[in-house]
Amino acid sequence: MKKRIFLLVSVCVMIALSACTSNTPTTSNSKDVKNVISEQNATAKSEEPELTVGELAVGDVAPDVEFTLMDGTTAKLSDYKGKPVLINFWATWCGYCVEEMPALQMLKDKYGDDITILALNAGGDSEEDIKAFADDNNYTFDFAIISNDEAKKYNVQSIPATYIIDSDGNISYTITGAYDADTMFNDYYGPEIDKLLNK
Repeated sequence: MKKRIFLLVSVCVMIALSACTSNTPTTSNSKDVKNVISEQNATAKSEEPELTVGELAVGDVAPDVEFTLMDGTTAKLSDYKGKPVLINFWATWCGYCVEEMPALQMLKDKYGDDITILALNAGGDSEEDIKAFADDNNYTFDFAIISNDEAKKYNVQSIPATYIIDSDGNISYTITGAYDADTMFNDYYGPEIDKLLNK
């Protein structure tokens, strides 16, 4: 009986420890950010994809993905090669995505056309909902819809997930999760863009 109790307690401790470590969002420089996985799983509708940044690393060539812009045109990430690109996988139903989104507008306001910002909706939102969200918040950067198959090229399993890609098409920074917009702009995205633009 004591062996069974000990075995049961050991298994419970191992499960608890693995749950704590597997959900820790990270950046390419290992700063911790808010855990979005539990919110995602609690708020996502059953037909919406489960979305986590996977195996891609800084220095890897950014996978070329295809997406549909809000004007209906189809584009590829490779179309934007030649200047830094920030791609942000997000959805309107993701609270942390919405909370950090003003940081992307701050980047657009500061850097203008020196960078490209692409908010790639990987959460199953309709074009109408995305346009309304962008208009209601006065966002001026590009929004697009990306299919699950294309998002899988980035191993997206939870959102927000952001990649900053240098002008040569290589990944220079990754982050899963979010803080508030000011923190994301000042401590994460801004410094990395400054490095890429030599500012």
